[in-house]
Amino acid sequence: MTAAPGPVATEPVTATGAVHLCLLLGRILFNFGATTQRIQDSIACLARYLGCKVEMLVSYDALLLTVNDGAAFRTRIDSSRGMAGLNLLGLIRVSELVRGLQHSQPSPETLDRALCEIRDTAPLHDVAFQAVAAGCAGAGFCIVNGGDPVSWVCSFITAEIIFVLRCLLTARSFNVHLTLFGVALVGTILAGLLARVTHTSTPVVALVAPVLFLVPGVPLISGGIDVVRNHVTIGMARVGFTMAAVVALGLAAGLTVRLLPVHISPPFTPTGAWEIVLPSLAGGLAAGALACLNNSGLSLIALCALGGLTGRLVRALLVLNGLGLISASLIGVLCSTLVVSFVAERRRWPAVVASVIAALPMVPGYFAIVGLHALLAFAEANNADPVQLSVGLQALTRALFISIALVVGVIGPVILLQHDKERI
Repeated sequence: MTAAPGPVATEPVTATGAVHLCLLLGRILFNFGATTQRIQDSIACLARYLGCKVEMLVSYDALLLTVNDGAAFRTRIDSSRGMAGLNLLGLIRVSELVRGLQHSQPSPETLDRALCEIRDTAPLHDVAFQAVAAGCAGAGFCIVNGGDPVSWVCSFITAEIIFVLRCLLTARSFNVHLTLFGVALVGTILAGLLARVTHTSTPVVALVAPVLFLVPGVPLISGGIDVVRNHVTIGMARVGFTMAAVVALGLAAGLTVRLLPVHISPPFTPTGAWEIVLPSLAGGLAAGALACLNNSGLSLIALCALGGLTGRLVRALLVLNGLGLISASLIGVLCSTLVVSFVAERRRWPAVVASVIAALPMVPGYFAIVGLHALLAFAEANNADPVQLSVGLQALTRALFISIALVVGVIGPVILLQHDKERI
């Protein structure tokens, strides 16, 4: 990708200084979870401000830049230092800085300090607050997957413990997939024991709900968007990372189900208007908690919560009127994405990430664990039971198609709304 020069900087910038600033910006955006298109457009905008031409290659583990100031050119490559995370407030601050370049006209030194300050800023919420948010996410996922009130408490407590364990292991730089497997295994075992002690009527939901906030939905959908926009290499890498993470979580939950035999019971269904209101409110709670865990301010937390509530409410109303669950999930996510994207685009917030977070309360955790449990039982049985195999395949197929509906429901509106727009 080549950006046309547009010199507006108040001080002359050499190719060496420009490539340093562009590389720093790209590294920050990648570490904060930006899409490939946003990384490319932001770097191109910065290069235009510095009066240089830039050519770049963004991959999952490296960023290659060549900057030409008209008199000389410099090429630098920066390899990945660990896994990319997600920092919504950081993405917003970077966007404000890049969009305000022509107005504020900072010097290269000022730009360098501003970018480093954004990179090094501590999270908005402390660990204790984030632990409570993780508990709220676990309780919210428990409610939307049909857990009873006792399961809500089990999921809240277990999700908090899982969050703390993940923070401790991440600080020691353990492999991310081994970390996910380890904390999910410990968390699901603890949840299974709590379910037994409290005699909940929905133990399988209490077991799986606390780990659902660990599902990396943002890399999955960002990877899908990258593939659609022809950034195939990094898109497939993001999708592959997500699939590996989901497998790690699924293996941990499946192993726990076999170690602690759990009774598979029908989901808890509220009566009357609560059948619609309760899952909708829980969807908003889970989405808002996820936004908080990814370093959002109150306004963006509220927007994600509104999106989560909207998606679950639309789905519940459509299912109540006889529409299939998969089709209702697709329409619900479409409505949620349109609401979130409309507001986020006007506030210059990261619309893609916010839309994904709002859609995550639709993740079909109950169907996935029921299907996995049935297939494991079928594989271990001495005498094959076709009915058990059928039940497992049906549940897993339903979970798969609901997940596909979530991906399509976010990617479609985002691609249409952002068509030919510069993402900065």
